[in-house]
Amino acid sequence: MTQNTLDNNPAITVSLWSWCTQLNYYTEEQTQEYLDAMAFLESRNPNVTFVYMTGNAQATGEDGYNRWLRNEQIRQYCRDNNKILFDFADLDSWSNGEQATYEYTVGGTTYNIPVEHEDFHGSEAGHTTYTSCEQKARAFWWLAVMIASGVTSQTTTQSSTTTSSPSSSTSTTMSTTYADIAQLLSSPTFFTLLLVGGIVVAAIVITRRGR
Repeated sequence: MTQNTLDNNPAITVSLWSWCTQLNYYTEEQTQEYLDAMAFLESRNPNVTFVYMTGNAQATGEDGYNRWLRNEQIRQYCRDNNKILFDFADLDSWSNGEQATYEYTVGGTTYNIPVEHEDFHGSEAGHTTYTSCEQKARAFWWLAVMIASGVTSQTTTQSSTTTSSPSSSTSTTMSTTYADIAQLLSSPTFFTLLLVGGIVVAAIVITRRGR
């Protein structure tokens, strides 16, 4: 379906496939199929920027644990292969500088699993709140500006959520985590890039409409 859409719409330069709740129950192998499919599309469409994505962080218990593992699988793949990631799950778990987590124990090891923040509990807009929608929109607009401006790599540091062995890892992936957005929204550089990116996007739209 994605390839057919791209074939019939050659003006498309960015593609993102969004999850619902599949990662609550997907196996490692099934998630790898998603990653392989994205890699195949990238090889077929070198002029299209493909954006990877994590699944929402609403589930708790065993489902939430599996979702976290699969999201971590996607994150690690993006770090290892320098991919662009829209980290929906990370954005889901943060509000006003506070991350929501719950404890889950497997084989004697307890993990703090990120989960949707209570500020986003509700059904104002399809199982979530307008506040959550605004946060995701701000993050996605930032991502769009980065892509339009030609900035396709950024170094970020993320901490492990494992209580037994906390660690950190450095990524060269453009990752739209809550920490990235909170920092950039307060930076004058962000607004400069926002303006430049907006001009670039507008110029592209005007040019294509004039064809």
